[in-house]
Amino acid sequence: MFLRKENVFIDVEVNNTDELFETIGRRMIDGGFAKDGFIQALKDREKAFPTGLPSGDIGVGLPHVDACHILIPAVAVIRLKKPIQFVMMGSDDTIVDARVIFMLLLQAGESQLTMLQKLVDIIQNEDFMQSILDCDSPIEVFELLKNSI
Repeated sequence: MFLRKENVFIDVEVNNTDELFETIGRRMIDGGFAKDGFIQALKDREKAFPTGLPSGDIGVGLPHVDACHILIPAVAVIRLKKPIQFVMMGSDDTIVDARVIFMLLLQAGESQLTMLQKLVDIIQNEDFMQSILDCDSPIEVFELLKNSI
């Protein structure tokens, strides 16, 4: 299972993607899920290949890195207290105000493709995305997502 209770964070307060990557990236490194270069790899990849996606009124970020930075495959789910700007996937300058982040710590191959398909289904379901925002605790978010991720 890629989703673990300890990797669900709600009401995280950051001002931009760099702060997000430093805050959650450090937790992933300290938790043994990622290697030391993970945070910089997140920043570099996001600049080169933006990951923002709109989901109705709720923006989403899907930051990820190459598999060489991952020790244990996982997905971190982050619900931000206030949105931060992600550049939209496939764009150079279209901004998505992201409030929900699915940070992917995946290894290459079929598991990565399967996970992306599952996340696209979630992101396209505006009611489901609103349910993530309505949860009162990380455990509620985990329970909501555990059968979907």
